Amino acid sequence: MSFRRFHPAGYEVRSSERSQHRDAGKPVFGLWRTRSYWDFYQGLGLGTTIFLTAEGIVFWQLSSLAKKDAKRLRSILWVFLTAYLAFAAHSYTHFFYGPVITEILIAASLLKAIATATPALVKQRIPVRSEAHSGD
Repeated sequence: MSFRRFHPAGYEVRSSERSQHRDAGKPVFGLWRTRSYWDFYQGLGLGTTIFLTAEGIVFWQLSSLAKKDAKRLRSILWVFLTAYLAFAAHSYTHFFYGPVITEILIAASLLKAIATATPALVKQRIPVRSEAHSGD
């Protein structure tokens, strides 16, 4: 397996991102922290990975609740639906169409889940006449 080499200008950009450091806010434990643009890109990518992993676990756990009483989950699904629409708007203004399409499809799936959510089934006890008592 081989990978395509970057254009030489790409190496210059990456080197520049790693070498340009900026102050990253207030001192932490008495130390002033500086970060490069490269650190910010890596941190944002890792943060997104952590968030999406946690979200996947939350949806996996909510799926067991949806089997019992999906209607109670509507408010939680509305929060995620709103967040994905905000992500889509953010991706449209800052990135490219791939994430926008994916986030709109996720939002549509959440909207469908909200629309089709049903309340819990109420189990009624129906008395059954046994044959021993049916001698009327």
